[in-house]
Amino acid sequence: MTPLEFLIPQRPVSQQARRRERVREWMDFVAQHARGAAGPAHELSTGPVALRLLYLYDEVALDVDNILKPIQDALIGVILEDDSVVTDVEIRRRWRGATFTLNAVSPVLAAGLELGREFVYVSLSDAPPQDVLP
Repeated sequence: MTPLEFLIPQRPVSQQARRRERVREWMDFVAQHARGAAGPAHELSTGPVALRLLYLYDEVALDVDNILKPIQDALIGVILEDDSVVTDVEIRRRWRGATFTLNAVSPVLAAGLELGREFVYVSLSDAPPQDVLP
């Protein structure tokens, strides 16, 4: 797949949210931002895909495992043929008020850092070879 990255410029919604409607609205919001990054001619990835998330939070952080599934599900039919094509996942949660050492920062991530509020950075790319274990 062609590597793709985008921002979700607000606090994520946990799959544990009491109102299912809120999770659905969040997934629509994620899909909208994914579509904007992918463009109209984007072909659905059939896998294997590596998904990386960086969640920068302000006050109380959500559990990383509870934000993953709604984001993956939102990408189905937009970027991914199905979420089963995701074979590798890396999630990082960091307090936004911390001091960070920045090595190579993409323009998309840099834009997120300039938002001044919580956000999720999403990066998708080809997964590493499936016949090699770390």
